[in-house]
This record gives sequence, C-alpha cells and structure tokens, in this order.
Amino acid sequence: MVPSPEQLRQILREVFGYVDFRPGQQEIVQSIMAGEDVLAVLPTGSGKSLCYQLPAVILPGMVVVVAPLIALMEDQVRALQQRGIAATCIHSGLPPAEVTQRLEGCLQGAYKLLYVAPERLQQPGFIQHLRRCPIAFVTVDEAHCVWQWGYDFRPAYLSIAAAIQQLGRRPILALTATATPEVQQEIIERLRLRSPRVFVLDTDRTNLVWRVEQGAGKRERLVAACTRWAGKAILIYAASRRRVEALAEFLCRRAISAAAYHAGLPAEERQRVQERFLSGQLPVLVATSAFGLGIDKPDIRAVVHYDPPLTLEAYYQEAGRAGRDGQLAECLLLYDPQDCTVQQRLIELSHPSWETAVRFYEAFRALVGRETVLPMQPVEIASRVHLPEPTVEVLLRLLEYQGLLQPMVPTGQITLRLRASREELWEYWSRSTVPERRQMVELLMRSVGAEGYHQPVSLSVAELSRRYGLSAEEIERGLRALLYARLIECETLWLQTGLAVQQPLPESLPLDPELLTARRQWAMEQFRQVLHYATTAQCKQLFLRHFFYRSSAGQPCGRCSSCTNQQAPVALSQQHRRRRVPPTAGRRADALEERHRLVYELARHGASLQAICTQTGLTAATVARLVQELLESGRELPRRSLVPDESFYRAVCIAVGRLGAAPLRDIAAALGGVTDYPLLRIAVAFARREGATCGRSSAG
Repeated sequence: MVPSPEQLRQILREVFGYVDFRPGQQEIVQSIMAGEDVLAVLPTGSGKSLCYQLPAVILPGMVVVVAPLIALMEDQVRALQQRGIAATCIHSGLPPAEVTQRLEGCLQGAYKLLYVAPERLQQPGFIQHLRRCPIAFVTVDEAHCVWQWGYDFRPAYLSIAAAIQQLGRRPILALTATATPEVQQEIIERLRLRSPRVFVLDTDRTNLVWRVEQGAGKRERLVAACTRWAGKAILIYAASRRRVEALAEFLCRRAISAAAYHAGLPAEERQRVQERFLSGQLPVLVATSAFGLGIDKPDIRAVVHYDPPLTLEAYYQEAGRAGRDGQLAECLLLYDPQDCTVQQRLIELSHPSWETAVRFYEAFRALVGRETVLPMQPVEIASRVHLPEPTVEVLLRLLEYQGLLQPMVPTGQITLRLRASREELWEYWSRSTVPERRQMVELLMRSVGAEGYHQPVSLSVAELSRRYGLSAEEIERGLRALLYARLIECETLWLQTGLAVQQPLPESLPLDPELLTARRQWAMEQFRQVLHYATTAQCKQLFLRHFFYRSSAGQPCGRCSSCTNQQAPVALSQQHRRRRVPPTAGRRADALEERHRLVYELARHGASLQAICTQTGLTAATVARLVQELLESGRELPRRSLVPDESFYRAVCIAVGRLGAAPLRDIAAALGGVTDYPLLRIAVAFARREGATCGRSSAG
C-alpha cells in the first residue's frame, strides 16, 4: 500500500530533514512505490537521489542503484549512513574480503540500498548473489549513458536490462539530468521499461545567470570572473589536460589559489585536490570533464567553461553544478571563434570517415592475427596502425558494441615467492592504509598455497582480475609495494592491459558506412548548436529550454547575457529617435557624446570593462579609448572595477613612472609583452592621472 502524501512528507521531515518535496519528487516516489517503471528527467540540483532513497526507506527489501562512478557511490553511501540509513557499495577498489562481507550483508537484509557500477552487473557470479537478495526495485542513475551517440556513452549500460531480467524483473527507475525527446525514447527502449511514467521537469533555475562573453582576451576574462567571486567556490572547465594545467598555473601566478584536476594525474593527487575543493580549502578548481559527475558541492558560485563543450548536453550537465544550494550563481561560457578549431578537430578524430575506419580495421586484423587476446592499450594500437588515439578509441568502442571485443582486461603472468610469514603479512595488512597493498596481501593469502613460502609459484593476471575485480594497474602497484617492503620475491612481473577478441574476426569491417557518416554529421550539428547558443541574441534560458524540452513557451529571463545585452542598444536607439538631429556631422557628434555618457554611467557604477562592452555593444578597444578620454577630461571613475588585478596595475605604475609619456607599445614591452591592449590602455590612463595628481600635490 502506497503511503498517503502526508505520510510521505512526515518521513521526508523525520528522516531526510526536508520540509516538503521539490517539484516532481512526490509524483515520482508514488509511482515507483506503486510498482511502475519510471523515467525521470530532472535538472541538476533538483533532488534526483531522494526519488529512490525515500522509497528505499519505506519498501521492504533492498534497492539496487546502478551508478557510473565510484566517487558517486561512496559520497551517497556516506551521506545516507550519516542519516542513519543502512547503505553500502561494491566496487573494484574494495578488498575481496570486504566485497564478500558486504554481499553477505545484502543476503541477510542488512542494507536498504546497494550501489554498484554497470560493469559489475556483467559478472554472472554477482548476479547469482543478487538473485538471492530481496530487491524492491532497481535505479539506473545517469541513464543517458545508454545512448550510443551520447557524449559519455558506456557500453556496459546496454547490459543492464538483461541483468535486471535475471533478477526476476523488478520495477526500474531511470534518472538523468539531461535528455532530449530522442534520448528519452532510447532510454525507454534500451532499459526495456514497461509503459513507464515519464516525468520531465522543465525547471528554470532562477538562481542561475547564464552568460556568454565573446572575443579574445579570455585569460583576463577568466581572472575577472574569479575576482567577481573572490573567496567563493569556482569550477573551471577546459578542453584538454594541457590547457587545464596551464590555466591553473596562470591563475596561481595571478595570486588566485587554483589547482588542476584531470584523469592523467595520479589517483592520490586527484583525490587530494578533490577533497580540498569539496571542503572549501581550495577556492578554484580547473578541470577537464573528468570532474563533477556525482560530486555533491552545493555552494559552487560559478562554473566557467574556458572552451565550448562539444554538446549542449555536456554543457548543461556541467554548468548545472553551479548554485545547487539555491543561491545566486553564474554559468559563464568564454567564447572565441578562433578556439573552435580545437573542438572541430576533436570531432573529426572521434568520428572517422569510412575510409579511415576500413584502413584501421585492416591493420587491426593483421595486428591481432588469430590471437584471442591482444595485449595492447589503445595508445599502443594507435601507434602500430598509424592513426590518432581518439580515432582508435572510438573505433574500438564501436567494435565492442558489435560484440567483437570485450572490455579491457589485464593479461600476463606473475611468478613470485613469499618471504614473510603469514603473521608478518597480516601485520603489514593491519598497518597499511593504501587499498592496493591491503588488497594484494589478501589476494596472495588466498591464491598462494603453502608451497609459495618455499618455492616460486605462477599466477595468472587475468584470473586474479576476474576473481577479485582488480585492474592491471592496481595489481602492479600492490605487488611493487610488497616487493619494496621485502615481503615477496618477484621473479617475473608481466602485466599488460589487453583486448579479448572474438575469433574469427569478419574479413570486412562490420559497420555501416552510412552510420559512420551520420554520426559525424550528428556530432558536427551538436557542436553547431553549442556555437548557436554562444552567439544567439535570443534569451539563453529560452534557447536551452527549447533545445531540451522542445518548448517555445516562457518569457525572456531578463538576467542572461543576451537579455542584458539587448537592453542597452534598445535604449540607445530610442534616445536617438527622440533627439531628431538631421545634419550628419551633428549625428556623429551626438553619437560620440552619447557613447561617452553611456560608458561613463556604467563605469561610474562599478561595471567592468567586459560588462560595459556587453551592455553597449562596443568593442573593448573603443571602450578603453573612451575611458582614457574621460579620465583625461578629469572625470572620476573607480579603478578597481576596470583594472581589478592589483599586481598588474602596480607594474603598470612603475613602467609609467620610468617611461613617462612613452607610446603604449613601449610600456607593453617594458612589462614583458602585454597582449590585452584595452586593459593596458585603461591602466596607463589611471596611472598617468595618479602620477599627475601626486605631482601637483608635491608641488603644492
């Protein structure tokens, strides 16, 4: 029996501490508790997790939650345990003994929620364990990952429906933050939802300000954004690892505390940076798209995209991590058309032509031969077939989708002898805080018999990986730590990541050339939508609503960069109509006078250089020249809003003091080469006026 709305609200207050449901939550909860399949599209920050956590508290049995990231699982479990709700997760980072213990707890009904990755559902032994557990329903989080054309498609998501069928067909709740009507239909079909209730929440998050700043000088615009939100949490996305590191270094040089985060960093470094950012110790984080999914930090005040993402879905997902606490936050896209060549090149690499795909497949078949395991990583394969790594990765993924390849598996052989006694190994295990080392001790204790203390024994890496869910890298790190601790002797350590290949491979490429062409055209069209969003004069909020919900309803938000940019030119044109000055020379003089007045009024009230450009439609060079003329005419303007970087301004003052009335290019050269001439012009004007004022004061 489904509890009444008042009973649900009572549980909501007592267990979760919320006064009432957010829009859509109550209807979703009631539907899943009634045994219906549900697809819910709720924007980031709308409270998706409550939609399955609350029913889990009420319903008998356990809720299985399929989630894509370990960080997401652990954060959710930690938060639930703090509320007194029994929850756990099972993933590859756990010691085998811990996995066994948690599975036993599931069988005994000790948990209300179990979080797992989709790859875990591909393991027959795990499914056999789940079949013995009382399961209320299954939740598939980030369900858009089933879409094979999506920006973060994961083939393992396609096996979820078959796994759920083996569990006796439980109700399914599919959740995602972004899904166009086409993606919604794909989710329904791929997860085999039965006559599902579909909830699509079109929420205008009024606390978010959607802004696009166009033109060059992006680094200075980035500094200005960090200055606007100084001391607050800021998340900056960039397109490549190299750019992430360069931007983090640049911000640190400008006295802005920032750090880099990307998948190429060591796991310990990523974890340390993430924890510093989440705890508030690190105000600015510069990251690739590797950061963010499932990260619960509600007080991010600004999400800045230094580069335009490849799809609006990716942009909306990432930008929506701002302001989840309901307070004012900014979603800023820095757009320079010259930067788009990087993204377009990435699209070309990730969506190869039919000729490129055929060339790859012929070289790949020759490379594999008749072997069933290819012990190479994508980067090695790319080197051997003479194609870019992104191209090879996407073609391997398509072959995996066709069933010709299995996900990357560790291969190789280990030959070792134990130098320590069982007691010494267990003592090492109890003292160690590093997961790989503890895992390796447990693995060896279970896999190496008594003979391993007296003579070398051989172990299969593939078997160890299959039995204990460890990657090749985890096995290698754990073994090397034991080797350095002189607990083992390792005669052979051959570890490689390989591909399991289905033999015989078809002679010709088993892909549709029209499909490859369509994927490429689709990707280009998706990126054109991003560029359209960046350049449109239409309200940004209405643009996004139409894209995701196919809705043209609603009024302009009045707060995005398009809305605020439209207001100033309209007012200017109305004033020109009222003045009615017929002579051409007179109109030019009036226009010049009007521009001075507009710039003066905006600057006087603390507008930045970029804000003045946005609201007047003038270029930065024109605004800088007008500001210079205003200062030279004796007008008082606040400097900090126009030149916010104090260290830069002090350097300009020193250069002006030494060079006096030298041309701007000489001052730029003295500063080591400044590329943002509009900002330099304004800073020099302030410095010269300040110098003149000081000179008059001294003379007096």
